Amino acid sequence: MIKLFRFAGFIAWKIPAPLLDRIGVFLGLLLFYLIPIRKKLVLFQLGMVFPEKSASEIRKLARQNYIHYGKLLVEFLLLIDLKPGDSSKIDKTIRCENLPALKDALKSGGKGAIITGGHVGLWEAIGPYLSRHGLHVTVAVKRVTSPLFQSLREIFQAHPGVSILDPSLGNRRAAYLLKALRDNRITGIFLDQYRHGEPFVPFLGHDARTNSTAAILYRKTRVPLFLIHVIRKRVGDYSIELHEMKIEIPEGVSDEDEIKAISGTINNGISEVIRRNPDQWLWAHRRFKENPLFRSVN
Repeated sequence: MIKLFRFAGFIAWKIPAPLLDRIGVFLGLLLFYLIPIRKKLVLFQLGMVFPEKSASEIRKLARQNYIHYGKLLVEFLLLIDLKPGDSSKIDKTIRCENLPALKDALKSGGKGAIITGGHVGLWEAIGPYLSRHGLHVTVAVKRVTSPLFQSLREIFQAHPGVSILDPSLGNRRAAYLLKALRDNRITGIFLDQYRHGEPFVPFLGHDARTNSTAAILYRKTRVPLFLIHVIRKRVGDYSIELHEMKIEIPEGVSDEDEIKAISGTINNGISEVIRRNPDQWLWAHRRFKENPLFRSVN
């Protein structure tokens, strides 16, 4: 099966990007109308986050979101065949005007940097892109429940400059993240997925349990913290939004409230990106689990 996906990825690179984009649209519409996985959840969460939109506008946005999933299927095939050293393919498809700011932060500070963000656009391209530009990133990830998809993800994350820390490492993941910073490397943590036992922090206008790892790392190290997202213009054409976040920590608060304040600032940054690109986020994810307002779909 893996060989079949690799072959499909090889073929995908031979197809003109505009045609790949249309294939993604077709797959997305197929999902929306014939295989509407979690459509009720998508519609409900969109309605809660965008109460000013009419029912028809929410349905249109949901359809665009499923088209995003269709395009992701095509893009994951491209990533599977993106081998280490394929710099021309990365240079041809992905641009980032602010990359020098991240490099300067590493050069001047010498204590590493934290990148964070949400699952917006083609997030899996972040590692290959940074690796192509000589940067090493250590990323803490969740394990995918499907063995097939876990194997596929490991393939397109396999780049020389990318180190993956999966949950099997347990509490040792924190030590690896700190070591990466001490080695003046980058740590990557995504905050936009539900995580049991974490504090509730506002996200897209609603309380959501939020991974506090990035906030704890920042509080401990005070290294530069960057928000990063890969926004799709069409399949094969991406722009990386990257900027350093300014974290203001209130004085005289408890450690817990300090961590929540940092996480809140990061969540606000991610939410802003999602609101500007609402079709390119994972609305099919149960982000607001345990929030009473979302009980009917969780």
